[in-house]
Amino acid sequence: THLVVEESTVKDLPFEPLKKLYVVKQEWFWGSIQMDARAGESMYLFEKSESPGLKKSVSLLSLNTPNSNRKRRRLKETLAQLTRETDMSPFPPRKRPSAEHSLSIGSLLDISNTPESSTTSGETPKPCARPSKNSTPLPLKQSARWQVAKELYQTESNYVDILTTIIQLFQVPLEKEGQLGGPILAQEEIKTIFGSIPDILDVHTKIKEDLEDLMMNWTESRSIGDIILKYSKDLLKTYPPFVNFFEMSKETITRCEKQKPRFHAFLKINQAKPECGRQSLAELLIRPVQRLPSVALLLNDIKKHTAEENPDKITLERAIESLKEVMTHINEDKRKTEAQRQFFDVVYEVDGCPANLLSSHRSLVQRLETVALGDDLCDRGEQVTLFLFNDCLEVRWQYKYTIVFMED
Repeated sequence: THLVVEESTVKDLPFEPLKKLYVVKQEWFWGSIQMDARAGESMYLFEKSESPGLKKSVSLLSLNTPNSNRKRRRLKETLAQLTRETDMSPFPPRKRPSAEHSLSIGSLLDISNTPESSTTSGETPKPCARPSKNSTPLPLKQSARWQVAKELYQTESNYVDILTTIIQLFQVPLEKEGQLGGPILAQEEIKTIFGSIPDILDVHTKIKEDLEDLMMNWTESRSIGDIILKYSKDLLKTYPPFVNFFEMSKETITRCEKQKPRFHAFLKINQAKPECGRQSLAELLIRPVQRLPSVALLLNDIKKHTAEENPDKITLERAIESLKEVMTHINEDKRKTEAQRQFFDVVYEVDGCPANLLSSHRSLVQRLETVALGDDLCDRGEQVTLFLFNDCLEVRWQYKYTIVFMED
């Protein structure tokens, strides 16, 4: 009944399909799976490339008719109006990315070469996603310090666009009520996957706006370090909850994609859109993990091109130190989180684990599988497991336990 075409690789069919066949783009297939019903075909029909005869007639029109560009635009608008459909679809029609959004040139320090996100039709971003100005500031004087500052601004702008894409293209549609076929994911799963991404976007949107104002009104004495110091507490508050549980976020995506076909179809549809730059949701979500080290490297580069007498020299050093403190806190917090997670894994794994082993300050240091040499507690050759915690040692054998508490 349907011929599904991969439109990104197939430009024209090598044969004439039967008239009774629907020749549709692959989006129709994934859309049908996502909403657990047959999607309307007319929005996803595969269109053939222009025939030589049509191209010839268009070229003659452009040669013989004045104002042909205007007429051609009017013709395209008329055709677009005629082909608009109201068929049921699990996601809104795709919009072209605006040319005004092609500001970011990427950086070797910040692996963020994903195309900027265009606004997604039919969805309203969360309040944290503020509209951005779409103009690249170009002062007359372009010093080495200005060049690196521009790179910082452009990578920050690109990063904000990536976070906006994650929210608008993935999180908002998943949280939307009244989805065809019911919710794709449970609220707990959505929270685990996206975590504090909206809060991170909120902070970096403000940083981007301040950097944009700085670039628009550039002087060598304007302080870049002050902008980072201004939001250091916000960075410290928003990043640990996401970075610490990033592995859990990836595991949730992998598990849900395997177990829930509608979620797999949802990812297929959205990851194929130009806003994602051919990257998966997990690949986009790793950007917050990479961002702060990238900013620290760029600030170091700016400091190298800042004169000693410039007041921003000292401020940049303080800003770099503040970022290091944030990253150190994240690493320490992550280490504690991992230790607590391993501790609870032990508690859940061991049947009848002693209740007094549970403690908020206790963490697992080492686990060791060994064999008993024989004593009053167990027989020779019996399997014994030792769980060394930061303040006690648990000995487990034949479903029996001994807890030895240690002093500091």
